[in-house]
Amino acid sequence: MQNWRVALEDAQERTALERDLVNMLTPRVVEFLPPQLALGDGKSAISDWIKERKDAALIYTVRMYHSKELQGLLFLMDQSDGKTNAFSIGYMFKEAAWGHGYASELVAGVIAQSQHVILRGGVAKGNDASVRVLIKNGFQVCEDLSTADVAMFERHL
Repeated sequence: MQNWRVALEDAQERTALERDLVNMLTPRVVEFLPPQLALGDGKSAISDWIKERKDAALIYTVRMYHSKELQGLLFLMDQSDGKTNAFSIGYMFKEAAWGHGYASELVAGVIAQSQHVILRGGVAKGNDASVRVLIKNGFQVCEDLSTADVAMFERHL
């Protein structure tokens, strides 16, 4: 895992990351994600997509160890309020990476590196795979934060 800013600051790496993201952000990948995570149209679509997210969260690329092939992204958004140290966790993986346990492994790795924090994850209704990932990693449904469309999960560490 690497902060994507490293790739964005190097022209060659940025070009490769942009290409990989265009290939990853298919309609099926973004189906259960907030609408603003969909890739727009036009020549500047991927640049616009990156620009809109660049400062909104800590974003990490998830790559295969040996080939360095992009598998997905991890999003961590600070939700601390002065009393509580909290982060929202989100992730997306390219379709070919689905079903291999990468999301569960990624979330477990974030948990292992976290202390004295609340992790929150929102899952759109119908995204049963992400529900299983969070439950497998000890998250519990937080009814107070959930809506009709999104189930919110929390894990206190």
